[in-house]
Amino acid sequence: ILICFSVLYCKKSSTSSDGVTPFILKGYVELDGERVPNVNVKFEFGEGSANAGELVYTPKIKQTDSKGEFEFRQKVTKVQAKYFVCVQHPLTGAWTSKRGGTALNGKTATEPFILASQ
Repeated sequence: ILICFSVLYCKKSSTSSDGVTPFILKGYVELDGERVPNVNVKFEFGEGSANAGELVYTPKIKQTDSKGEFEFRQKVTKVQAKYFVCVQHPLTGAWTSKRGGTALNGKTATEPFILASQ
């Protein structure tokens, strides 16, 4: 009984405690057709009010997992919200061009990065 309770209690949910499903960005990195683990991924999330000029962006960097995949979750709290993402090439160390879009609670975006060694 204790084990069942622990599993049910600790089960991870995609919805936060206030009932809001966050914006989710998923993706993967391939190099020459193979998924690559431990690649740096930079996620920049910015939000602001409708009257605000520029959005204020907060960067986060994490690495791809053992399957070459990454995921970021971000709760949107303002009227306007956008994201940008780029990856660091595993061989050259150069950052790719940024990709991005509008971030909305409950929305999942996918950004695959297909890289070549040459």
